[in-house]
Amino acid sequence: MRSASVPRAFALVELVVVLALLGIVAGAVTSLVGWGFRQQAVVEQQESEQEAVHQGLSRLADLIRRAGAAGRPAIQAGAPDSIDLRGFTRPPSWAGSATVHVSLDPTGRLVATVQGGNTAVVDLVPGARFRELRFGYAAAGGGDPATSCGSGGDSVPCAQVSAVEVTLGAAGS
Repeated sequence: MRSASVPRAFALVELVVVLALLGIVAGAVTSLVGWGFRQQAVVEQQESEQEAVHQGLSRLADLIRRAGAAGRPAIQAGAPDSIDLRGFTRPPSWAGSATVHVSLDPTGRLVATVQGGNTAVVDLVPGARFRELRFGYAAAGGGDPATSCGSGGDSVPCAQVSAVEVTLGAAGS
């Protein structure tokens, strides 16, 4: 009898060891799958933020291109964190003497505040939030972009601005 019980004891020990190893492997696989899901969520968030920045920069570029119709300077005033554009022909509500002030609002939305006949606030990238908006204003003569145009120490006349450098930072970055 004694000889028969020893192999059963070894079989039970082997079974316990195999089950323990399977538990360790299952725990590791579960942990790895969880890490993969977390990484996927981070990547999706970063891609969403990149897309919002791209849309914001695209909309800003479109506004700057559309400003300055009828021979008027496109930029009325430029600050490090905002820009005032004028001379729009479209949309019709912006035509004429409307000034469009582009900046971040207190909640981080990129907004265009249309000032003129009817004052309106337009969210340029609905649903997106940003942490930073910076402008630089370069004159035709070259050199480093100034932090403002129109007035101030490091300033160039707005009529001489030939390029606008824009930095837009996503809220999560």
